[in-house]
Amino acid sequence: MREMKFLEDTGVLITNTRAVLGDKTYALANITSVSKKIVPVNYSPVLLMLIVGVLLGSCGLQSGSQFNAGVGWLGLVIIVAGIALVVITSRPKYAVTIGSSSGEQHALIDNDPERIQRIVDAINNAIIARG
Repeated sequence: MREMKFLEDTGVLITNTRAVLGDKTYALANITSVSKKIVPVNYSPVLLMLIVGVLLGSCGLQSGSQFNAGVGWLGLVIIVAGIALVVITSRPKYAVTIGSSSGEQHALIDNDPERIQRIVDAINNAIIARG
């Protein structure tokens, strides 16, 4: 059988025999399913920053000494940085999820949902073409 291309994009090649996603190559014969999933954002580091900022800020408000005022300002800076980080990291990411006999895994993660959908559609079309 001749190899037919279904999609060729930056770091992505989908043919009727293989799917190259980044630095990994998957044999299409081993792929049982493919889907687009939303990758949840991990807010743990941001939450930790906000907690530390609030604690430092409240310590700074407790006493009128110069040191505690500096700690209070440091807490405020950490809170503002944490809020900025929430805004920056709150964009959802999308993944091409490939299912095989060994389970499901995120094969490629990207911020562009349309690109991920094109890749999923190309893999589905390649699976159908294999018969």
